[in-house]
Amino acid sequence: MTKPFDEKKFLNITRFMKNISKIIMILMSVVFGIIVIMFGVTVFVPTDTLTVDLSRMDEINIVLFNTNIVYPTSIFEGMFMVKNVLLALLGFTLVAVGFFYLILRLIYQVLSDVYEKVPFSQQNVKRLYYLSYTLMAMAIVLPLFMLLVSWQTIHALELDATANYSIEANTLFTGILVWILASIFNYGKYLQDEVDQTV
Repeated sequence: MTKPFDEKKFLNITRFMKNISKIIMILMSVVFGIIVIMFGVTVFVPTDTLTVDLSRMDEINIVLFNTNIVYPTSIFEGMFMVKNVLLALLGFTLVAVGFFYLILRLIYQVLSDVYEKVPFSQQNVKRLYYLSYTLMAMAIVLPLFMLLVSWQTIHALELDATANYSIEANTLFTGILVWILASIFNYGKYLQDEVDQTV
């Protein structure tokens, strides 16, 4: 026997997710504003001010994807110009926060329509398509900015290393799945319109 659909529980979960999305969007707006200010200040700070003397350090620890890499400072020059690396990192963070904010906003709008009991609205179909395109763009654009950060770090430290670019496959695949979901919603909207016209 099929368990009956619990509409009240579903609407409560939807409302909860809407509220969480809204809170996170507000926090991300604040973070975005802070990063914009930091980026603006960093642009005008003299390069000499943002310079680290590596000769006073025994070693440098760099953590990448849960891997701890230890470099002896003897392989570096004495001074490390931080400004360009910091600008690249702040730029990457701005773009990442912007993408995540847009994704959360689209999800919030979809949940709002679902809560109002119009899940197959034309607006929701468009939002899901926009969400899929945003995820696919994020899979391509964010690694470009990460490449810029890596290149600036390698250049500043004068490392004998290369920075490679690769698309974020998981995010791209998620974008494709959301595109398929949007197409299903679009078909659901078409069927709903057919039923409405028949009735």
